[in-house]
Amino acid sequence: MQRLQQAYREQRLARYEQVIALRKLGMSHAAIAKRVGIGQSTVGNWLAAGAYPETTRGPYVIRFLNDRVLFSALSEINRLLPQA
Repeated sequence: MQRLQQAYREQRLARYEQVIALRKLGMSHAAIAKRVGIGQSTVGNWLAAGAYPETTRGPYVIRFLNDRVLFSALSEINRLLPQA
């Protein structure tokens, strides 16, 4: 999980740096959002922050993987239980 969190942070940081660079080129928030693939409000929040905003929310990928693991485990349990 730690590697996934680190990879998520690196990808998010790269997007943040791209936002900053595009704004320095004079692009609008809307144009930056479209180019980077994030919401306009995220662009605005990141530019207003003045520095890379760390997140405590973590990658959605980890939540998705946890759900998939749980679903797989429950499916296996149901398969192994005798059918009533």
